[in-house]
Amino acid sequence: MDGERKQQKNQPHDRFFRGLLMDIDLVRALLKSYMRAKIKALINWATLEFYSTALFGEGSKSLYADTAYRVKTYDGAWILIILNHETKPDDSLSIRKLEYKLALLKRAHKAKEKPSVIYFLTWQSGDKIPASYPKNIGDY
Repeated sequence: MDGERKQQKNQPHDRFFRGLLMDIDLVRALLKSYMRAKIKALINWATLEFYSTALFGEGSKSLYADTAYRVKTYDGAWILIILNHETKPDDSLSIRKLEYKLALLKRAHKAKEKPSVIYFLTWQSGDKIPASYPKNIGDY
């Protein structure tokens, strides 16, 4: 994962977050805690695996998700998961989430994979967590 991030700044909080989420059992527990019950019930948790975080956006712009995973449902469909860490308020987060999802879908399409769902979870920390900002793309 670190080899894919050569161009990204080496931030201590990013290293800490990525370090935590290299533990697949911790990731599994985190996802089971935060995913909706209907989605959790569909997942074959034994298939959870890392997925490359190197993504390409518009014009082959390099994007780097903090961490990415994929997991199969019991009927064989793939769910792609992006976990992201934010330390500062970002009123464009919903736009970036959409950009990451589209880049992940683009990569899956090129690899002839057909994800059923792309799930995005943001972990926000820091002393300036916003009370209100656009939560989804429709809010813009």
